[in-house]
Amino acid sequence: MKGNYPLFTTVNMTLVAILLSFLGKAYAQFDTEFWLPPVWEVSVASRNSPSNLFITTPFDFPVSVHIETTDGTTFLYDGTVVSGTPLTVALSTTLGQTNIAGVANLNRGLRVTSSAPIQCVHRVAGTENQTLVTLKGKNALGKDFWCGSQVRNLNANYGSQEFHFISVMAMENNTTGTFTTPFTMYSGSGALANPHSITLQAGQSYLIRGNSPIQHVCGSHVVSNKDIAVVSGSTHTRISGTGANAADGGTDQLVPIELAGNEWVLIKGNNNNPWDYGIVVATQNNTNIYIDGSSTPTATINAGQFYDWTMTGAFGAPH
Repeated sequence: MKGNYPLFTTVNMTLVAILLSFLGKAYAQFDTEFWLPPVWEVSVASRNSPSNLFITTPFDFPVSVHIETTDGTTFLYDGTVVSGTPLTVALSTTLGQTNIAGVANLNRGLRVTSSAPIQCVHRVAGTENQTLVTLKGKNALGKDFWCGSQVRNLNANYGSQEFHFISVMAMENNTTGTFTTPFTMYSGSGALANPHSITLQAGQSYLIRGNSPIQHVCGSHVVSNKDIAVVSGSTHTRISGTGANAADGGTDQLVPIELAGNEWVLIKGNNNNPWDYGIVVATQNNTNIYIDGSSTPTATINAGQFYDWTMTGAFGAPH
C-alpha cells in the first residue's frame, strides 16, 4: 500500500509495544492500525450522511493519527487525539461507504494508523438511520470468518438499495477469498455464483450484497488464503413484527474464528421495546446454546446455522 504513514522511531515503537502489552484484554479494541472495508451505501441522503470516523485514546498525551484510502491518494488526513477530547473526522458517501458491488477498488476503504493505541469507530448518523462499526485493529485480521446480520427482516423497504452485504479488504497481493452465503448474492451486473471466489491485491476492498431486504448474510462463511478484514450486516433494515415502519442499521467488523468465544453477555435495551433480540451463529456442528445459566440447551445448531432469541426483562437486564 502507498502513502505517508506516521514515522515511528525505535523508542516510539518500543513505547507502543509496552502500551499494547499493558492494555491487554481490557482494551481489546484499542490498537495502532485499523482497516475498514466500506459498508453498503443506501443512496438516500437522510440515511447515508453525515458519516465520520470517531477516534478516542486513553492517553493524556497527543497521539498522532493518520487516515487514508488504500490507494494513498484519494483521501489523506493527519491529526492528533488526546484523552477526553475525541477526534471526529468527516467522511463522505464514497469514503468508508460504497454502492458499488462486485468490483475491487482501492479508494473506498480506509486504513488508520496511530503512534499509540486508539479506538476507532465508523459512524453513519443520518436523520433516518444510524450505524456504528467498531473497528477491531489487528484482531480483525484472519482467514476464516462467520458473518452476522439482522434476520427478522420485513419484506419491504423504503428505497431500492436497502440490502445486506459482506465487505472484505486484503492485506497482501494475490489474496484469494471465497464467500458461501445462505442466499444468492449480487454484484452490479447480476447474480453471483454461490460459493463465489475472488482474488484481490494488497489494499483492495470488495463488496457483495443481497437483492432484497430479506436476503440476509447471517451464517455466511468467508475464507481466504491470506489475512483479510471483514464487515457484514445491513445499513437500513425494517424488522418484521414491530408493527411500525422504523428501520435502522446493524453492521459490525468481524473477528476470525480463532477469536470467537463461547460465553457472551447481552443487555436488554428499552424496556418498552419487545423486539430486542440476540443472534447466535454456530461455527461448528452440534453447537448447544444455553441461556441464563440453564443446564438444558435452548437450541442445538450446526455450522452456518443461527438461533435468534427474543430478549426479556426490563431495560438493562443482562442475559
